Amino acid sequence: EKKVVIAPKLRPSLPKKDGKVDWRSIVSPENLYLNPHYYAARSIDTVALSPEEAEELKKSGSDESLVIKLAGFRELARIRGYKSVLPSVTVKPDGGIICECTITWIKNFETNFEEVVTRGVASASTETVTASTYQPFLEAIASNRAFVRTVREFLGIFTVCEEEILIEDVKVATAKPGSPTLR
Repeated sequence: EKKVVIAPKLRPSLPKKDGKVDWRSIVSPENLYLNPHYYAARSIDTVALSPEEAEELKKSGSDESLVIKLAGFRELARIRGYKSVLPSVTVKPDGGIICECTITWIKNFETNFEEVVTRGVASASTETVTASTYQPFLEAIASNRAFVRTVREFLGIFTVCEEEILIEDVKVATAKPGSPTLR
């Protein structure tokens, strides 16, 4: 007789009212942070929040008010279980990169115990990655974005990943010599 062991982290999330797993709630706290763009548009300075206030917003915030790190999506894919991940990269004539990611998910109750294949497409170019230090890594950025989009769609997560946010150069202002650098 085989015993089925469910990771303790997964137990409180099974299942939602619609019978599906609340995958976003399983993301480790260290892989989740407040979306600075969302709060800036609402004139809320997330840097000025106390750790308790920030934690409360993380718990009660909408999907749009949060960002999940790439490591969080990798963790979710690993917990959910997949058979294969196949990226396919195309270089556009202008130097931009398009990546299609295909994931074959293992069978479980959410898929009526049938194997499911999903695909996600993403791109990266000098227009979407304006930070010059990241531009040599357009292929990796497009690949990560495609992977995340494939996982997000399959698991029904509407929280963005940090790789999907426009990567811009950070203006660094320095004060007098010896003083801390501001970002």
